[in-house]
Amino acid sequence: PTIEIASPPVVPTVSINVSKVKVTQNVVLGRNYVLESSTDLTNWTAVGPSFTATSESITNEFNVGPTARFFRIREVL
Repeated sequence: PTIEIASPPVVPTVSINVSKVKVTQNVVLGRNYVLESSTDLTNWTAVGPSFTATSESITNEFNVGPTARFFRIREVL
């Protein structure tokens, strides 16, 4: 016969893993924008090329990296 011994009682826990993030940008039609991201809120890098808004709401999906990411939308002239 096989005997299994359970581990001592523990406090139940939950862990969450996120693999993607959706970023929704609310913009004005016909204006030019660039979406930027940062890991420290000081240094910003363009996520893609600048674009002209053809919709008032644009959603992009990105893979989540090992560190937190912040996003901002900036109007360009």
